[in-house]
Parts: sequence; C-alpha cells; structure tokens
Amino acid sequence: MSNSVESGQEPQGFLARLGGKFRDLSFLRYLLVGAFNTGLDLALFTLGVAVFHLVPLVANAISTTITMCVSYLLNRTFVFRSEQKHAKALIPFFTVTLTSGLLIQGAVITIILALTKSVTLVPYEVLAAGAKICAIGVGLIANYLGYRFIFTQWNKPISDTEESSH
Repeated sequence: MSNSVESGQEPQGFLARLGGKFRDLSFLRYLLVGAFNTGLDLALFTLGVAVFHLVPLVANAISTTITMCVSYLLNRTFVFRSEQKHAKALIPFFTVTLTSGLLIQGAVITIILALTKSVTLVPYEVLAAGAKICAIGVGLIANYLGYRFIFTQWNKPISDTEESSH
C-alpha cells in the first residue's frame, strides 16, 4: 500500500481524517476568534460590573456592542475570508450578534442571577461573571450558524492563492 505522498495525492491531515467534519477550517478559525472575543467580552463585562458598578444587563450591552464590532471585522476577514461588500453583510451580522448578545445572553444572565439570588457565599460580581460565561456559551452556537450563513452563503470565500495576491 503506497502512502499519499508517493501516489501524488495530498496527505490527509488530522482534521481530514475526522470524517470530513472539519474540511472547512473556518470552524477552527471561528474558535480562535471566538476565544479572543470571549475574553474581550468577559473582560469588558466584568470591568463594567466590578469596577463601574453597572447593572449586569447594561454591562452586557456595552461589552456586546464593542465586541460585536471587533467580531465583525475578524469574522469577515480572517474566519470566513469574505470579499462581500460591507453593506451586504453588516446588517445581517449585527442582527445575528444583537439577537444573540443582547436577547439570548441577556435572558441567560437574568435567569441565572435570579436562580442564584440567595447564594450569599459567592460575591455578586463572581456570580454575574459566571452567568455571563454561561450566556456566552449559549450564544456561540447561534452566532456560528448565523455568521456562516452570512459570510459563505452570499459569497465565495477567498482561496489561499487569491489571498496571497492581496
């Protein structure tokens, strides 16, 4: 049995061997960008609650809005490598992000803080940060599905050869 290099075929990487689940590396890039955005969102949220004593929903709105702008640029250029005009992607992207970040995350934060209201052993700021982490987790799936549709269904991603010529 010859290996793929001898046969002239490109060697299969680890991800390709996973049954094709990760053929499109946009999901892995999404995870990297998501980790960065999650850290930024959580840091801004915690700063708002712990330092500026904002109500968690207000801190969430501020952190989500700032992170949404960073996320748009990174998802458009790095994750999905879209050449789509901003006007075509901007409104749908913000709709997905605002729905997830404000409505879904806001609901998760409110529910968790209501359920943990009687917990007195843990500082409120820690409970709020924990609620935000749970909310981010719920929002990640909704965001990926929405962003993938926005940046790939309406536009063909830039290929690696085209990318190197930019």
